[in-house]
Amino acid sequence: MVEFAQAQSVLRAFNGEGGGTRFLEQAIDQQKESGTQLIYISTASVVLNSWVVQIIFAALIIVAALGINQWLGIDLSAGEVVGTVIALLLVNRFVDPLLDIAGYGEALRGARSQLNAVQEIFAIQPLPEPKVSRKPISSSVEFKNVSFHYEEGTPDVIRKLNLRINPGSMTALIGASGSGKSTLISLIARFFDVTDGAVLVGGVDVREMSSDELSSQISQIFQKTYLFAGSIAENIRVGKPNATDAEVQEAIRLAGVDEILARLPDGIDTLVGEGGARLSGGERQRISIARALIKDAPILLVDEATAALDAENQAAIAETLAKLRGKRTLIVIAHQLSTISMSDQIVVLEKGHIIENGSHDELQQQDGRYAYFLSQRNMAKGWRIA
Repeated sequence: MVEFAQAQSVLRAFNGEGGGTRFLEQAIDQQKESGTQLIYISTASVVLNSWVVQIIFAALIIVAALGINQWLGIDLSAGEVVGTVIALLLVNRFVDPLLDIAGYGEALRGARSQLNAVQEIFAIQPLPEPKVSRKPISSSVEFKNVSFHYEEGTPDVIRKLNLRINPGSMTALIGASGSGKSTLISLIARFFDVTDGAVLVGGVDVREMSSDELSSQISQIFQKTYLFAGSIAENIRVGKPNATDAEVQEAIRLAGVDEILARLPDGIDTLVGEGGARLSGGERQRISIARALIKDAPILLVDEATAALDAENQAAIAETLAKLRGKRTLIVIAHQLSTISMSDQIVVLEKGHIIENGSHDELQQQDGRYAYFLSQRNMAKGWRIA
């Protein structure tokens, strides 16, 4: 259940038909089965152990009482001794549950805070679904006078933004942290609804498309990769559960995962561990790219896929994006100049506004923020460790 909660972005991106809940449902079914067995075994052990121990204890007391009675010469019948012992045991059996009930009160108070937290989650209303879903006519993306804030009473993180991204083109979003890049990606995937304006995919407002329809149009590569406990093959097939072996191999080739598999003894059947813990960051990222590519959606959203990777992995991912140019609509959040410069359109964001928009050559000639970015990168190339 923790994995299901942590990986919501991945599940929503690749399981629009509700397949993502399959993992949770399986876990709940397994938990129910094991929980039921535990209840039967625990109940039987508690009852049997308790009664067996008390019967043995009662028998020992009776034997001891009869022995003492005979030794002291007290004129008590065996029935009186047995009755007294049984009465004491029954009194104890009634007192113990009352003590347990007194202890339950504190446990219930402690559980109440957790139940309230769960109730708050269940109280959140899902985004509304249209009664009739519309189909996009292309793989274009357009923002029309879009404004957005995350919570009521907080400032807008996107303000009156207008942007068009043509089908098959590559657009790079750049800007300082907090400028709104990741928010734009989230709005396209409809992780949130805009506060004002509209986000269009193929000329259709995303709010007029069903979750299944929108999910079929979009695939995503996230900055923070998340792999499920299982094999590499199973993680790649999350993007397309019914993919053929040939499709899996093609996604592996495009993402550069083949060289990773060549180093692993079990190849594609290698277990990645919880969250992909058995693999390096670059290996996890390439597998997540293969997962996104196998989905074969017309729009690919890339959120800083090369962040915190070494130069070799950065080059491999940049090469993969270059192969996809013209084949899919690419919207990339990037800081690597090699990725940015090959884009058809570069959008420079600042505090939720577009301050510059154009090609690499156009923006390079302007004395603006992008030109300053290039100058800083050129200066950095000359840095050396003394």
